[in-house]
Amino acid sequence: MFSQDDIRLAFDKLEPHWNEIEAEHKKREEYFLSLINNDYSETAELLKCHLIIEHYLNIFLEKELGLDNLNEAKLSFFNKMKLLPDNKVVTFVKPGIVRINTLRNKVAHQLDVKFSNKDLGEISSILKIARTDVDALSFIENIKKFTSVACTWLTPKDDKIQGYIAESISHIKYNE
Repeated sequence: MFSQDDIRLAFDKLEPHWNEIEAEHKKREEYFLSLINNDYSETAELLKCHLIIEHYLNIFLEKELGLDNLNEAKLSFFNKMKLLPDNKVVTFVKPGIVRINTLRNKVAHQLDVKFSNKDLGEISSILKIARTDVDALSFIENIKKFTSVACTWLTPKDDKIQGYIAESISHIKYNE
């Protein structure tokens, strides 16, 4: 523990530099405020879409691959993606799911990431097949559209819609 005399002496030594210290503190506080007041709504939407896809990914892995207690395995999103088979309906959306994870990782480690439609990569290709008029949409609108597509394709095969999707691609031969 410090004595009051030690603390007083430390402040006395700082006193000649007080204006410089306050100016530096003000500069750092302004930077902090610029970060805290930044609009992170696009980042939040991307994170929400990533989380929703992971929810459907869990359902798919549990039902289609018979993986019970998936939460207890504490697998990362990346590891769950790796479990997706390359010979099922999900093959169509898997590259977009990989891309969503790449985008999510970017915002998880950088504060001021700005995305454009050029960053969509494989998501764009998938959406151009699955939806119309996606070129006119913003980056985050395309992310939301893709999330809807991915979640539909990750729905277990006993679902009526998934049955339609499976039937529609039944003629495709997979490289096994």
